[in-house]
Amino acid sequence: MNIRQIQSFLAVADTKSFSEASKLMYTSVSQISKLVKGLEEELGQVFFERKKNGVVLTREGMKIYNIANKILRDIDELEFMKERRGKESFTVLGLPDVCMDNIFIQYMNERKDQERFYNLSYKTIDAISQEMHVRKADLGFAYIDKIRLTAIQMRLKDFALTFTSVAEAQKYLFIRKDHPLARHKSVQLKQLETFDQVRIKGTDYLNSEFKNGDTVNAYSTPAIRMITHNLSTALNVVSRTDLVYIGCDIFDQAADMVNVRRIPIERDGEGTEFGFIRKYNIELSETAKEFLFYVEEDLLKNSGSSGM
Repeated sequence: MNIRQIQSFLAVADTKSFSEASKLMYTSVSQISKLVKGLEEELGQVFFERKKNGVVLTREGMKIYNIANKILRDIDELEFMKERRGKESFTVLGLPDVCMDNIFIQYMNERKDQERFYNLSYKTIDAISQEMHVRKADLGFAYIDKIRLTAIQMRLKDFALTFTSVAEAQKYLFIRKDHPLARHKSVQLKQLETFDQVRIKGTDYLNSEFKNGDTVNAYSTPAIRMITHNLSTALNVVSRTDLVYIGCDIFDQAADMVNVRRIPIERDGEGTEFGFIRKYNIELSETAKEFLFYVEEDLLKNSGSSGM
């Protein structure tokens, strides 16, 4: 058993396709099949069942899926401990639907601080709450719908955490560029009722029960057909299928996706806030304050250039 086998298995489970997994892993379909089959033979289990629209995890596959994710998280933690040895660290966590790689890298490169270890990773809100509670991270970033804000603030309070809004976030529909809705300048949620969507797991406490598999909730609008674990995977799926993704993109990360169009969704409710999670009884470090200022300046610059 090796890491490549585990990564290949997770890629197939997340994309529900050996072909799509091969693209994510930059290898051939036959190699992905070989790696997954080898892992199945070692563990004496069958992980996938073939369906018309792809492959889905078996009951045994779901158990292995949860274990495999934990293995990769533990390896990441060990690498993190190795890299930051002997250095002061600044750790930022983001929910899986908050993609802020570019701004974090820009900030880190401008500092050129060889004595400080910078770390950015994406975790579920449950994991962020737990890690920030024990001070393993300096800041967490999230998109939170205003209608859910009070409930989530109460949950964060259990961990001595609080959420502070930085800016209001526009919600978008992400679709393939030749999707039937691509000609629209804006859309209403009602228009999306017939289009199945990709959802990102772990983005708030209210959807933490979602599992990987076929339709998760056929009665939601639109129906949830696939659960992924990060924004990059969601957009990758959108670029190749008729599935849609509904979310925010305050740092314009979708601009990097060649075959994805972003269409504003007309507000139908109270809106969405982008902000940060912190310990409410602990003074922020100077680095955390500086990074927050850097983020706010970047958002102000982007809003000015886009005419918002």
